[in-house]
Amino acid sequence: MAMAPAAACPSAVAVALLTGVLLLGCSRAVNVAGAASDGLVFVRQTPSGTDLFRARLSDGAIERLTRTPGRNEDWPDWSDRAGRLAFLSGPAGGSPTWDLLVWSAARRDQAAVFVQGRSEYFLDWSPAAPLLAYSHQTGAGDFVVAQIDVANGTRQQLASASGGAFLARPSFSFDGRRLVAQRIEGGLSQLLILAPGEPPRRVLETSAYDDHGRFTRDDAWIAFDRRSSRHAPADLMLVRPDGSETRNLTNSPDLDEHSPRVSPVRDELTFVSDRSGTNDVYVVGYPGGEARNLTHTPDTSEWMPQFSPDGERIVFVILPGGFRADRDRLDYGTARIAVVDREGRRLFETNGIDPDWMPAWE
Repeated sequence: MAMAPAAACPSAVAVALLTGVLLLGCSRAVNVAGAASDGLVFVRQTPSGTDLFRARLSDGAIERLTRTPGRNEDWPDWSDRAGRLAFLSGPAGGSPTWDLLVWSAARRDQAAVFVQGRSEYFLDWSPAAPLLAYSHQTGAGDFVVAQIDVANGTRQQLASASGGAFLARPSFSFDGRRLVAQRIEGGLSQLLILAPGEPPRRVLETSAYDDHGRFTRDDAWIAFDRRSSRHAPADLMLVRPDGSETRNLTNSPDLDEHSPRVSPVRDELTFVSDRSGTNDVYVVGYPGGEARNLTHTPDTSEWMPQFSPDGERIVFVILPGGFRADRDRLDYGTARIAVVDREGRRLFETNGIDPDWMPAWE
């Protein structure tokens, strides 16, 4: 399905991007290598809704990116390859409708609307091309995974699901040729391989809840977590993309170990585990190795860890101790984000949620 190149953002959903507005941040300087690993973009609760902010780790400076009274921004996702920031924007007050916007550093005053008036979720950029994948719900109620070439605005549908099935979490391979996604139906979740011009293919035929699929850096494996049912504890798993081999990395039926993210430079994963009594961030080598606890925080719960582009640090979300996503309400106003290095040294912390790595400004 072709889509015309995006025009300037309509006034109804225009998102003004600001520069030079520095707010209080962590003042500790951090030694980092490379601009892509020196900055973050994240969401912060404000009196008028949620807006985007970014941080510079080297001096702890924080800059506000959006100021949109009556609207909420969320799900920021930066692409070094495309030089653009994708995010969602929707009316404040609990509306399920989100617009998909893309901002370029070359056009700092506003973002362009690529998909308007839909319900978009789960953004992911290709590492190899200016392609952005996302899932959304159509007006007929079906769920679709599509990708947009932001260089020319063309859009291509990769998979669809109807009859109550839900498509979620598309994630590109490192070579950019295919994606892994989830099809959720009837309390089960199965991993799919998606590629342009090819029908979706199930990786495994299972009666489990397989979640958070991510290709490893050589695209030889997919890391994911598996639950016997949606609310059961999870194990970390590896599977070959063709389904020919599966490995259980944790094999801990009484522990909840989930949300793997792969290092872009080493054969290792960061993940969340409650083996210490509450959710901490760990690192482990694959296909086997000893897991190391990087946070040791008995009074808080950590979520959503993600390696920096140079693989030397990890950003994650801090929530109240004992928080459970399947039971507790997520409060953006009390959430925090933090960065640690691979030895667990705390480098940065501030109020916010949904972080992604983004080059720091000069």
